[in-house]
Amino acid sequence: MLFPYTYIKHRVETYQEFVRFLVHEVWANADGPFSAELLMNGQDDSLYKFYLDNDHKTSGRAYEFNLCIEQIYKYCEELRKAGSPILNRFVAGYDINNNIARLCADKTLQPLTYDELKGLHADLGHALQRFCSSLYGGGSPFNTVHFDEFDRKHTADHYRQFMIVNNKRLCPFCGIHRIKGQFDGPRDAYDHYFPKSVYPFNSINFHNLVPMCDECNESYKKTREPIFSKKTDRANSRCKAYYPFDLALTMPKFSVSVGHKDYETLTHNDVELTVEKDGCHEEVDSWLRLFNLDHRYRLLLTEESFGKDWIEDIFEAQLHDERILIDGELCGENLTGLQYCEKEIRLSRRNAWAQQKFLKGPLLQAYRDIGLFNALT
Repeated sequence: MLFPYTYIKHRVETYQEFVRFLVHEVWANADGPFSAELLMNGQDDSLYKFYLDNDHKTSGRAYEFNLCIEQIYKYCEELRKAGSPILNRFVAGYDINNNIARLCADKTLQPLTYDELKGLHADLGHALQRFCSSLYGGGSPFNTVHFDEFDRKHTADHYRQFMIVNNKRLCPFCGIHRIKGQFDGPRDAYDHYFPKSVYPFNSINFHNLVPMCDECNESYKKTREPIFSKKTDRANSRCKAYYPFDLALTMPKFSVSVGHKDYETLTHNDVELTVEKDGCHEEVDSWLRLFNLDHRYRLLLTEESFGKDWIEDIFEAQLHDERILIDGELCGENLTGLQYCEKEIRLSRRNAWAQQKFLKGPLLQAYRDIGLFNALT
């Protein structure tokens, strides 16, 4: 990543507590017939009231939500009575899947997936997937008045508050596209960093929900997994990944080399991009893979509106006196093209995430090193 997000505390976090309560207090302790009273939480009885108000229904989202709670309870009771280790894996899976920071940093930690759970207990796996997939989005049961309208009210407010704190207005995953702020009206989507179609329990955990530009979210990341480099070989492809809210995260170093001086005919195949950061090799590789950034950045370095325009700015500076007239005298720098190039390289290190300067500086340096600007003295 180019820079981290700052996590904010918000009312929206309380919805994850409903899931924790079901797993640890209801399903893990399943004993005897299910009853609505099991859903009574001393701090918040919203689950109990929702269940009772919708118990008469025979179809629809509310019916499916209640039915899944009952079915999962039944399967967990059977596992508990049998002393099956599957129940322990189920409950531990909740804790592991919601420790996003540790999952990114600790390769020994193995998250629970729907596929694994279905392999252990097919009915439980399918019931849990139906339940968890219903929690996020406009059709969530949490969007009802029983739960004070999770998505319509609290998710929208979270986004506004989040963007007040995280105010760069730039996607930290690519550094190319703008992120909508609190005054834009529409908001950008939250991406499930650990895909909700793969992992149970964390679809409404805001440590796993990160605002992301549409191109990164819809065109590249999709359901790619940050901590497995190969879906077909999970046993041998576990890796570390950036945790989007790690405030210790700093930008990696970018280096560019170009195949020849003719920047007007240069294509992405003529560009070599190196991205590295000491001690974070796996994290950098995961990030580049998730968002196909090597290809995207090499394209940008050779496009008219980016890389080629940056080069032409250097030649333009050689043609025009950049000084200004003050009180009848020329003041300021009158730089040669080569001097202007050196200045731009130096300035690219300040707020390098802005205006793709993390790529502009290395590209200018690459052309300078092969002598493109030697005549500009």
